[in-house]
Amino acid sequence: MKNFFKYIGVIGICILSFYYTNIISEYVKSQNPLYKEIKLQDKMIPSIDSVINDNYIIPGISGKKVDIDKSFSNMHKENKYDETLLVYKEIKPNISLDNNKDKIIIRGNSNKNKVSIIFDSKNELYNYMIENNYHINLLINKEEYNDKVELINNANNENTYNKIDKFLNKKKLNKNLCLINKTIPTYCNNKYLFNISLTINHSNISTTINQISNGEIIKIENSITKEELLVILQSIKYKNLEIEYLSKLISETN
Repeated sequence: MKNFFKYIGVIGICILSFYYTNIISEYVKSQNPLYKEIKLQDKMIPSIDSVINDNYIIPGISGKKVDIDKSFSNMHKENKYDETLLVYKEIKPNISLDNNKDKIIIRGNSNKNKVSIIFDSKNELYNYMIENNYHINLLINKEEYNDKVELINNANNENTYNKIDKFLNKKKLNKNLCLINKTIPTYCNNKYLFNISLTINHSNISTTINQISNGEIIKIENSITKEELLVILQSIKYKNLEIEYLSKLISETN
C-alpha cells in the first residue's frame, strides 16, 4: 500500500510538472516579438450564411481567421514575419449548405465573382473549351473519364446512376453533384442538388447573354455556334467573372 501511494505521488508530480511546464512555455511564446506580430494580424473575416427560400438555397461562404500557433510554427525557424506563411482557420457559416442537402442549389454565391458552364454532350464547343483550358462541366450518362473537366452523373435510372457513381468514385472524380429536373430521385440523397440557372441556346442568346451574373450555373446547348460561344465568353470576361468547376462555385470554402 505504501508503494502504491508512492507511485501515485510520482504520477501526480509528473502531471503537475507537465502542467506548469506547459504554462511557462505558453507564456514565453506569448512574449516572443514574432508571436506578438502575428497576433496583430488576428482579424476575423466573418462567414456569410447560405440563403434559403422554400426548397432552394444559395450557398454561403466560410469566414477565416489567422491560426496564430500554426503560423508561429511556420515562421519560427526563420524567426521573422512572412505573410505568405500565415495559416488560417476556417469559420463555417451558421446556415451551411452541408446542413441543408435537401435544398436545391439555384446558383453560386455572388461574392465569388464566378460562373459555371455545363455541356450535356461533347461537341466542337466542348473541344474548344478543353483546348483552351477552361474549367467546365460535362453531364454524362455512361462511364467516362476526363481529368480536364468535372463530370456530373446524369443517368436517369438508379442502376445506371450507381454504376457511373462507382466508376467516378474509383477515379476520385465524384463531387456528389446531382442535377434536379422535376423530382429528386432517391439515388441523389445526401448529394449536392442543383438546378441550371441559365440555359443559352441559338434562339435565346440575344436576350440571355445580358442576364449572366455572379454565381450563374449556365448550360450551353448544342445549337450554339462557335462564334456565339466566343461572344458568351467575351461577355463573361467583360463582367470580370471567372469560369469555374461547379463544385468550386458552390463550395463554401473562402
